[in-house]
Amino acid sequence: MATTKRLIAEGTVEWVKIFPDHNDDNMQYHENTKGQYNMIFYPDNLEKFIADGYPEQKGAFKTIKDGNPQFGSGKCVKLKRPVYNPNLPNEEGGKGVYMSAPVVLNRTEDPAGSEEWSYSEDGPIGNGSRVKVQVSVYYGDRATIDTLDKVAVLELEEYEAGDTF
Repeated sequence: MATTKRLIAEGTVEWVKIFPDHNDDNMQYHENTKGQYNMIFYPDNLEKFIADGYPEQKGAFKTIKDGNPQFGSGKCVKLKRPVYNPNLPNEEGGKGVYMSAPVVLNRTEDPAGSEEWSYSEDGPIGNGSRVKVQVSVYYGDRATIDTLDKVAVLELEEYEAGDTF
């Protein structure tokens, strides 16, 4: 039986590409999904993130990686959302749907605020920024899929020209 869990966690991020005008469009890796919204996420409490339902493994692939030791435990996951999902049913009766970017909120001034982050006005989110994320994890008969739904920017580290996206 398939189930979906929604997880919420705080942590630090790097290599953030979660906006319609700024996503990972490297077609060598994302041709099937026409790009991907993604970021590297270092949960403050990795054990709780896993206990709440984040998969440690998908098939033969481990999801928890060694990352930047400057951020928390140095253990990270890649949170992602496809630009296009070729498997979802569309309105025409076929398959394939363009997905919206994750909702990104600006909570740098108001911790409970609902103001959306504007990439054009607020700029990119730099490495080391603090965020709260909402992730949906789908457990099906043949697959486990996680999707980045929401990001709230709590503390912004300015993007520096030397940072690589």
